[in-house]
Amino acid sequence: MVQPIQLTLLILTIVVAQVSAAPGETKQTIQRISFRTIKPMSAHFTSEQDLEATEKTLKQLGCETKRAQHDGHIDLTYESKFWRSLSLKEQTEVAKWNRWLTSKGFAVVHNTPHKDHPETVQYRLPDWKTMHFHQPLAAKAHLEMFKMLGCEVKTTKHGDHEDLRVRCPAWQVIGVPNHAEAHAWMGVLKKLGFATLHEH
Repeated sequence: MVQPIQLTLLILTIVVAQVSAAPGETKQTIQRISFRTIKPMSAHFTSEQDLEATEKTLKQLGCETKRAQHDGHIDLTYESKFWRSLSLKEQTEVAKWNRWLTSKGFAVVHNTPHKDHPETVQYRLPDWKTMHFHQPLAAKAHLEMFKMLGCEVKTTKHGDHEDLRVRCPAWQVIGVPNHAEAHAWMGVLKKLGFATLHEH
């Protein structure tokens, strides 16, 4: 049974990009921005209009929301437990959504290189690997993470557990802010059976 990955590793802000079959040869794919929260977040509103606009956007993004009235303001609590993604055509849109999501406390992941993420970890899993999960939340967390990383994933349920079959036949890359996070991701990926390369 695969143990759930530590949340601190799941929310490292990284940059993801598709690469060719040979390590180090990167090619850009569709611009995608992925996001999630590690715990419920809260925002305070005194303007009903601002509250409505923010809550509408969060719901469109698939987040759970809840309101609470307090003295002179309203608290909006929101949460996205699993990775979700937006596919965007323009870099300006990517930058806009990155600012908005970051300002609301989301962990944000890109699939294109970024100047603030100079170190890279390349990874692949050429053959299908089956992982068994007895906890549905752990299975869901891994499923969404693998999808976010650009892997192929298939799911099947057997009695009291769920199987995930995953592979990444082509080399892919994540860019991270520093050496420590690069090694943290290498540890996670190696534990899951991926081959990895690190450049800095």
